[in-house]
Parts: sequence; C-alpha cells; structure tokens
Amino acid sequence: MLQLVKERFRSIRKEMKLNQEVFGINLGTNQVSITEIENGRKNPGMDILLNLRTKYNINLNWFIAGIGPEKCEPPKDETHKPDIEGGYKALLESKNETIEALRFVIETQKRLLASLEEQNAELKSKKQ
Repeated sequence: MLQLVKERFRSIRKEMKLNQEVFGINLGTNQVSITEIENGRKNPGMDILLNLRTKYNINLNWFIAGIGPEKCEPPKDETHKPDIEGGYKALLESKNETIEALRFVIETQKRLLASLEEQNAELKSKKQ
C-alpha cells in the first residue's frame, strides 16, 4: 500500500506543477516530509491528508485505498482553493529572512574578527 500512496502523492504534486517545497507549504509541512512520503519512507499524517482533501479536492478513499474517483466535488466555499501563489510568496519570504539572518551573522563575524585583530595588534605592541 505504501508504494501506491507514494506514487499517488507524487502524481498529485506533479499534476499541480509544484516543487516539493511549495507543495509542502500548501499542505502545512516542509520539503523534507514531502520527500520522505514520495520516497516511501513515511506515510502522510492526518493533517496532510485533510489538506489534500480541502485544498486539492482529493478523494481520500481513492488516495489511500484506490476506491472511487481521484477527485471529490469541489467545496462550495472558494476559500479552499490551493494557494499556489501564496505558497511561493511564503517560500520567498522565508528565503529572504534566511538571507537577512546570514547577513547579520557575517557582519557580526566581521566585527568580531576586527576586534580580535585589534587585540592581537595590542598584544604584539606590548611584547615589543
């Protein structure tokens, strides 16, 4: 069964033309979990299954057991449409935050290095 679940899971993602990172964001998880599911190392949890149903109209009977059609009737409420654009925006924001954090670390390390070089120069001058 795990083989079929992983194949169905990957097929849904590819049908939506999403990379693992964005698919993970849309399902409330991360890229690592998506990779583990697609490689058959783990099954999707209940939260992921529910998001597959509400965001992508996936028939969970089909997804888990191969019974019935792949898609359910879309919900009447349009708010359950997959947020592909929002997923990409969240991914971009996350990457931008990471870049800013790395810049801060680099600047901090530069200041620390300058301070250490200054201390080293003072020690050298005291020795002479």
